[in-house]
Amino acid sequence: MQIAMHFSGVSRILALGLLAQPAAAQTPAPADPVELRADSLYRLQTWADAAGAYRVLVGKQPERGRFWYRLGVAEHMQGRYEPAEAAFDNATRFTVPGPSTRGASWYNLASARARLGKTDGAFLALDSAIAAGFVGPRTIAQDPDLAPLLTDPRMEARQKQVQLAFFPCDTMPAARQFDFWIGDWDVYNPARQLAGTNSIQKVLGGCALLENWEGSLGGSGKSMNWYNVQAGYWQQTWVASGASQQEYRHGRLEGTTLRFLGERMTPQGKVDVRLSFTPLAPNRVRQHAETSTDGGATWSATYDFLYLRQGSGEKP
Repeated sequence: MQIAMHFSGVSRILALGLLAQPAAAQTPAPADPVELRADSLYRLQTWADAAGAYRVLVGKQPERGRFWYRLGVAEHMQGRYEPAEAAFDNATRFTVPGPSTRGASWYNLASARARLGKTDGAFLALDSAIAAGFVGPRTIAQDPDLAPLLTDPRMEARQKQVQLAFFPCDTMPAARQFDFWIGDWDVYNPARQLAGTNSIQKVLGGCALLENWEGSLGGSGKSMNWYNVQAGYWQQTWVASGASQQEYRHGRLEGTTLRFLGERMTPQGKVDVRLSFTPLAPNRVRQHAETSTDGGATWSATYDFLYLRQGSGEKP
């Protein structure tokens, strides 16, 4: 029997005994010969024999959540969902507190109950796993154990809750302020000459934008742009193939323009830099870079680029 038949990608790791525990709660090397044998059988995935060994262990030490958890896995892998449910239920009571350890017990309790058609109980256990931060969006969608729950109208709310928890930036208004820059662009200078192309991608669950610049005369660069939730502003880190680097911070929306501030050192001293992006239309964006040598009293343009979305038919 393949492990994947009963456990999602996350739970497969747990089923193989790789469940992490807090450093202070690491299980000491077992001295009990029964425990040594049980753990060996578990690693070998000899599920029936492992279940028998762990049944002996929970009879001797019913307060050991690890034993209950592994008994639940061994029973579940044999398709014995009723004893698996009972074991995982006990594991939720005795597992070392923590989002990964207790969340795994709740999640697999939901899996066993779903297999048994105990839909209400499965949702209760799944809610506890979600609250522990254990369940990811792919887990719910792809785990065959949870398939009986997918047609239940209540699942939609859980899926949205998990999606929001794992990808909060997708629905965070401040993190979506720069979305007008996303896309593939031809970039022109004021003389209407092609300066290069730029591909802007939404990455990391929408928490950052990755810039991929290719200059028409050679040279390339990339930047990572993200909304710093703790600081309350946008940041950009730019690195180019010519070894130039630039950090911009304090990016804020001023009207429709997203403006960044930064500084760099030159042989003449510190230079303030300013970088702004303005959507001119759905398929047109202006990128304007400026420098100041008098502390921001006056600014001079470094470059002024017009972005035209590729395939849109826009002309410079």
